[in-house]
Amino acid sequence: MVSAKNPRLLDACIKESHERGASVYIWKQIFHKIGSGENIPRQLVGLDLEPIHKPWICPNNKESTESIMEELRLLLSNHDVDGLFIDVFRYPSPCDGLTSMLTCFCNSCITNAEGMNIDLEKTRRSIKDFIEKIHRLSAEEIVSLKERFSRPYTFHCLLHNSDISNFLKFRNHSINCFVKNVEQLVKERGRRLGLDIFSPSLSWLVGQDYSILKNNCSWMKPMIYCSGLGPACIPTETVSLARELQKLNQRLRDEDLIYMISRFLDLPLHYKNLSEIEARGLPAELVRLETMRAKEAVEERVPIYTGIEAVSTDVFPISPERVESYVKNALEGGADGIVISWDIKLVPDENLKVIKKAIASF
Repeated sequence: MVSAKNPRLLDACIKESHERGASVYIWKQIFHKIGSGENIPRQLVGLDLEPIHKPWICPNNKESTESIMEELRLLLSNHDVDGLFIDVFRYPSPCDGLTSMLTCFCNSCITNAEGMNIDLEKTRRSIKDFIEKIHRLSAEEIVSLKERFSRPYTFHCLLHNSDISNFLKFRNHSINCFVKNVEQLVKERGRRLGLDIFSPSLSWLVGQDYSILKNNCSWMKPMIYCSGLGPACIPTETVSLARELQKLNQRLRDEDLIYMISRFLDLPLHYKNLSEIEARGLPAELVRLETMRAKEAVEERVPIYTGIEAVSTDVFPISPERVESYVKNALEGGADGIVISWDIKLVPDENLKVIKKAIASF
């Protein structure tokens, strides 16, 4: 449930939900302007030490995080909810562009990184060198890269570079520290915390590590969106990253990148170009694979409630058949439950009936 400007309306919805035996969580975006007060500092610092003038909040900026925590305290104090369901507790993603994604190098981050014996300035230079290597890849080197490319190979290359490994580690730590503080706040008030989290194949890009976060929440909802166009939607994020790489090196063709996306997701993909991925969406089987990855990462520590798309609008139609396939794949992947996304007003009755039937027959 989204916190409303009219608190009486929100409380009436909470009361009716409780009377019907439903738990109620307030959904709240965190490190983004629409999730926090207008006076919160939002500036991130990029690879070239330039300010990122976008509505993002650095998770290491103490003034910002204290203001967010106060907002969450007020929500819990003023409304009889069962818990918080937080979203956008992360760094910018590929769809925000490479400049925004590869942050942050502000003074707060530099200081906090020093506490982990990480030289963030050295890390910054190393990442710039890595990007330059992508820029210089020849056609022959791209062919060789494709032949070796896989999910394990990707992580081996990134983690083998100690500076990039430290960068990822620091971002994961920064996000987890904030989430840990939120969970403490929630627990002190006898409530629970749910996480609206990027799908496992994308989460490492935004500082969300399932294996760490599992210790600081009550449940997770992986956003395994295979059709949507926007932040967290797998077609948008993968294609956005691919196009950012093409900006760095025009020798990277669509077919090269589609092949590498396929190898990384461990899923056969048959598309003519990157635009077709966005137009057609990704196979429903990806819901099963990503659910399995989420389950493996949390090691039964918390339930995984797979988030699937079920809305149907003129520009974003999800058919009952596709919804049914999403549900079946999620359950086959070991999901402990299903979260229907997004706005319940836009989910047709036909889709709700299909979801109910698919769950009952599993």
